[in-house]
Amino acid sequence: MTTTLQLPRLIGHRGVKHLAPENTLASLSLAAKLGLSWVEIDVCECGTGELVVSHDDTLSRCSNGEGKLLDLSLAQLKQLDFGSWFDPKYQGQRIPTLVEALRYIDSLKLSLNLELKTYDCDPAYIAAQALHAVKVSGFSQQLIISSFCHETLHYLRQFDQKIAIGALFEIIPSGWQGIMEELRAVTLHCNADLIVEDREQDVLEHGYPILCYTVNDLADALKLWRLGVTSIFTDNPIIYN
Repeated sequence: MTTTLQLPRLIGHRGVKHLAPENTLASLSLAAKLGLSWVEIDVCECGTGELVVSHDDTLSRCSNGEGKLLDLSLAQLKQLDFGSWFDPKYQGQRIPTLVEALRYIDSLKLSLNLELKTYDCDPAYIAAQALHAVKVSGFSQQLIISSFCHETLHYLRQFDQKIAIGALFEIIPSGWQGIMEELRAVTLHCNADLIVEDREQDVLEHGYPILCYTVNDLADALKLWRLGVTSIFTDNPIIYN
């Protein structure tokens, strides 16, 4: 499945994770101010069923809360501070719902890689809720939806024949082509530290863009670009200036 996506060299990882609290509106805003055209965010399900923007399914690392997202309602999550852990100047950053994040990202005119985190939740529900949020938000920029949970991506493709899917791996598997074709995925995402050059070249020869995570060293990025990698996810785009 070919893509008409206009992919950049740099994608802001969780906004700009090293420069602002990850997966917050502040981090997304800073990504736009720094001139990025694409960002990546993660979403999980919370206790009342909404998808909220968070990499973890637990609260302690990136907020002043404890426990699991699934144990708290959206109203309870909205009482927590998701900014002060990073820097006191970000005190009061609230967890966005996916709909809120999509509307904000759209207002910034940023394109998006949306990563679905399934954890112990129902893959079909996560896929359906993600598509519903995209529709409700009126998101109008370029969009890729990716996940390590390929079952979630299968449901995504079942529910929507046109959505751009990115197949997410740690290492490119020997059976990568069958997975890509079954999902009708348009991009392949893999760990930059685990890239196998022969397999990577095979992917490129079949016409699939490769997006590598997470690269915070200019020399590493230059090597990947020379190999033909299309885009890299970075926590700190300033190092590439």
